[in-house]
Amino acid sequence: MQSALKLAGLLGLGLVISCAMLVIHTWWGLTRPRRRGYAYAVSRGLPGDPGELEKPREYEELRLEPTGGVPALALWSVAGDSPNGPVVIFSHGWGQSRHSVLTRIDALARHASRIIAWDLPAHGDSGGVSQLGAAADLRALERVAGWALDCFASPLVLCGYSLGAGLSVALAASRPELATQVIAEAPYRLAITPARAVLAQQGLPHAWSLVIAMKLAGAPGHAAFDRAQAAAGVRCPLLVLHGEVDDIAPLEDGRAIADAAPDGRFVEIKYGGHKTLWLDANQREACIRAIQEFLA
Repeated sequence: MQSALKLAGLLGLGLVISCAMLVIHTWWGLTRPRRRGYAYAVSRGLPGDPGELEKPREYEELRLEPTGGVPALALWSVAGDSPNGPVVIFSHGWGQSRHSVLTRIDALARHASRIIAWDLPAHGDSGGVSQLGAAADLRALERVAGWALDCFASPLVLCGYSLGAGLSVALAASRPELATQVIAEAPYRLAITPARAVLAQQGLPHAWSLVIAMKLAGAPGHAAFDRAQAAAGVRCPLLVLHGEVDDIAPLEDGRAIADAAPDGRFVEIKYGGHKTLWLDANQREACIRAIQEFLA
């Protein structure tokens, strides 16, 4: 009997340890994604910076020093094609970097005087850890936007993809003086939505362990995070671009965000997935057309 109880105790302890390790592994992966910088891009035969594009662009590589709980932030300041146009601030998705702007840069530059592409906390060459779009990440975008406004004294367009799209919407709602227009590409309403989808695709646990890991990461609850609720407070025009078959951020999320905004516009990209909008020629053309009409 005692042997059986000891065995049961050991098995129970092993189960507890296994569950704890699963949560820690998930939390660590969410808050410290793989960094994708210059070496990552070049190793895959991609341009490493705006100067390496087929049509090279003049740019500066800058670093904003840590302040007020915001870590050091790496960014590019890229010359646009319209000297009197606004400054566009591009915020990338989770697990990516400022390099994501390179596929979009010509579309954005046509009506912009300058494009600021930055690495979110824990991404690229920036410091810190990722909080999956929580208040700390929002403060980081606010820091970039305030710096850009001080430097260039031009209207700001907040533009973002996935995680960066939600941050752009949230900042426009909380600091309306910082945005004259918002472009949100493939946004989602709740922080847990993309994490659950990615883990499910990888065949990894995505139920209770993910919920605990998200809490450890500092992601707020549904009501505090909901980007559709945030969009209701966006006073400037908001454009939402969303792929028809997005398997990470549901199409319905993008539509709800656009519908909630007082001046929201929704463009569904036919056959578009979460990562294909700027890789497929037809989808890319649809995105370019929508952005040009919106910024014109």
